[in-house]
Amino acid sequence: MNRRGFGITLAATVAVTFLLLWATSLPLGIPGEWTWPRISGGPDLIIGTVVGLAFGSAYVAFVAWGSGRIDSSTRTATLGLLLMLVGAGFAWILCLQESVPAPANLGKVPYVLFYPRSSGYYWQAKNDVSSTAEFLSSYEELLAEQDYLHIGTHPPGLTLGYQGLLQLCESSPKFSEAVLSTCPRSVYDSLESIRSFSAGSGVIVKPADEATIWLASLLTMFATATTVVGVYKLTRRNYSARVAWLVAGMWPLVPAIAVFHPKSDTLFPMLSVTTAACWMTACDRRSLMWAIAAGVTLWVGMLLSLAFVTVAALMVAMTAWEWFVTRPQPISINESEGRVSPTISQQLLLLASGATGFILPTLLLAWAYDINLTNVWRWNLSNHALFYDHNVRTWWKWLLLNPGELAFSVGLPIVVMVVWSLRDLVQEGRWRSHRASLPFAFCVVWGLLLVSGKNMGEAARLWVFLMPWVVMSMAAAMERLVKRGNETQESRLGLSMSTWLLAAQMVVCVVTVLRIDGFHFSELMVEQATP
Repeated sequence: MNRRGFGITLAATVAVTFLLLWATSLPLGIPGEWTWPRISGGPDLIIGTVVGLAFGSAYVAFVAWGSGRIDSSTRTATLGLLLMLVGAGFAWILCLQESVPAPANLGKVPYVLFYPRSSGYYWQAKNDVSSTAEFLSSYEELLAEQDYLHIGTHPPGLTLGYQGLLQLCESSPKFSEAVLSTCPRSVYDSLESIRSFSAGSGVIVKPADEATIWLASLLTMFATATTVVGVYKLTRRNYSARVAWLVAGMWPLVPAIAVFHPKSDTLFPMLSVTTAACWMTACDRRSLMWAIAAGVTLWVGMLLSLAFVTVAALMVAMTAWEWFVTRPQPISINESEGRVSPTISQQLLLLASGATGFILPTLLLAWAYDINLTNVWRWNLSNHALFYDHNVRTWWKWLLLNPGELAFSVGLPIVVMVVWSLRDLVQEGRWRSHRASLPFAFCVVWGLLLVSGKNMGEAARLWVFLMPWVVMSMAAAMERLVKRGNETQESRLGLSMSTWLLAAQMVVCVVTVLRIDGFHFSELMVEQATP
């Protein structure tokens, strides 16, 4: 694709996104089953869009600046740049959300986390967990009494996380005060509203409770931003440092991670890419310790959500592709030696080590707290299966709609790059290379998930944990942009094609986040303080 064609394509992705979300009233979903509401227009929305674009321009400028330095950086300097990228991503995600008109700005955080309607994990930790041992030992009985909603379909990890944060804040009033001092005005106003409303219902909301909620939000945003490290690591296996940096820099520009913050779905990408990065490092280095680390990280994910079954499937698909499909290929464009698959004995040792990292914590938890996680996961699956008995969904409609919902929730510029990458890998005969393992594994696993009908409705939120794989699947096309070399000479404005790509994705992100209400606040704002 030449520069002019690329520019026209980027402009088209921005235009299509804007026209669909802002210039039409087309339902964002399937009426009568599930739709996403739009945020109402007005002066605040226009001002917020301008502010969001200003913050986004600063972020894009930073990523472009870093891309010119990463290739020549030492290991220490690279680490420093990645830490700066984490910080920049965190600041961008925070500022973008605060640009949205109330109550869908960061003021949404207390409402989403405090009331059981949206999740229920904080509420459960606050009101139902007096003893960790008792909570875990009776968790199977609890699931037998639950339904197909949040608590009944999740393992105990999220509730335990909130319990830990609550205990931390309760044990140190000064720490709670320090946490609350970082609240923006929108969050403070929402907390004050909840405090006042709850007092009228006889529920006392303490500073420790408020600090727990805001701390959970900050940690979730930090985890979301930290995902760039795993994205960089996985991309760097097969591409130059500059390509890996640019791909990692695209992650904070995915609209869904801001739209659905502070839901736990935005926490999962960090764990999913960390698990994959540990496992692929184990395979590359023949390292049993890294394999154990991958197993432990996967176990932590499974303690939070059954979504990590899909992460395990992705790793299986990637591993099978690299071990049994690929031919020896250069490790990266800067290295000439081939990457050779592990021998059968090495493969068995790696698999055994990974399994040990997963099974051992499961057994230790069962021994210490008398909880059978296998039964917990079985109950979660059973409860989840009841969802579609109570909520009408039409399989073929969502089969057609969900790919589009995923595309808009990730961002059309990224999707265009993914399609370009897949085309190049096939046309150039590189589909049997190591660099093809990640995008093709994603296509296979996501395709199976799509036709399974497990996520009919809310795919934009439920598939956030998969979105790093979408972003990483664009690496081959990003490499082509970088290889065009002397990019500043190709643009009349002195900007590289990769910078234009970042800018287009940023604009798409802003116009999406400023327009989509991920929490149906028209309903949430009338929610009562008690379940």
